[in-house]
Amino acid sequence: MQEYIEFCQKINLDDNTISIVSDYYNKNRTHILDSTNIFLNNKERKFLQFEDKLFTLSLVISIAIKTHDDYIKRGIDDNIYYDTMKDITIWANEYYNNTQKFGLENVGWIFLHLTLSIFKIGRLQFQPTTVPFVPLIFYCKHKKIRIPFKKQCINIHIPRGEKLDYNECIKSIRMSKDFFKQFYPEINLDNYMIISWLVDPHLKHLLDKESNIYKFQSLFNIVCILPTNKDTNYYVFGNRKIKDIKNLPENTSLQRRIKSYYLKGHPLGIGLGFLDFEKL
Repeated sequence: MQEYIEFCQKINLDDNTISIVSDYYNKNRTHILDSTNIFLNNKERKFLQFEDKLFTLSLVISIAIKTHDDYIKRGIDDNIYYDTMKDITIWANEYYNNTQKFGLENVGWIFLHLTLSIFKIGRLQFQPTTVPFVPLIFYCKHKKIRIPFKKQCINIHIPRGEKLDYNECIKSIRMSKDFFKQFYPEINLDNYMIISWLVDPHLKHLLDKESNIYKFQSLFNIVCILPTNKDTNYYVFGNRKIKDIKNLPENTSLQRRIKSYYLKGHPLGIGLGFLDFEKL
C-alpha cells in the first residue's frame, strides 16, 4: 500500500485524489490486482476500459507501478519513468475538472505510457511509430500532398502543464536522440514528426516572432494541414465545439488574437510537420 501511495506522490497527484484513489484501491485490491495481471499478460486497450472511471484510475496506477520493472530491466532512468507517468495526473485532473468526479477516461492515450510506447524526455514526449495520424494522412493523399517520411518515425507530443520554452524543446529533442540510440538502437531516427494545432502556419500571423510557439513551429517543415479547429478550440478555449465565436473568452493574448482571427472568417487547423535537423 505504501508503494501505491508513494507512486501517486511522485507523479504529483494532489493529496485529496491520493486519499480517494488509495482508499478505493485498498477496498478493491483483489479485483484491481487481477485486472492488472490480465492487462500485463495481454497488453490490449480493451482491458483498460471500464464504466467505473475511479476503478480505471486505480487500475492504471497499479499497472504503472508494475511497468517500472520494464524500465529497470532496460536501464532507463527513474526520472524519465516518473516524468512519463505524470501524464496520468494530467488526465486525472482533466477528468475531475470536466466531471467533478475522481477517475480517468483517456485510456487510449495512457495505454502508450503503460506499454513503453511513449517517453517524456525533458519538455516533450516522444513516440516511436509507424502509423501517423490517419485522418491527416488521408487528407494529404486526397489533396495529392507528398508526405516525406519513411516507414518509421518519432512522433513528438507536447504535454500540457508547462511553458513551451523554445530552448527546453531544443534540449529535449537532443536528449531524445541520445535516449533512443542508447535504449532502442533499432529505431530509425531520420524522421521526427509532429501533428498539432501548434504547427498550423496560419498561427504565425497571430504571434510575435520571438514567441515560443512561433520559434517552435519554425523547427518544422509543414507539409499538410487538416482543416479542423477542434484542437485549437479545446486547448485554447477549453471546448472543441464553439456555438458562438462572440462569446469566446479573452483572458489571454492568444485567446484574444485567435478570437479576432475567427471573427474575420479565418480558419485554423492541425498541421503535420517534419523536424528540420539543421535548425537544432
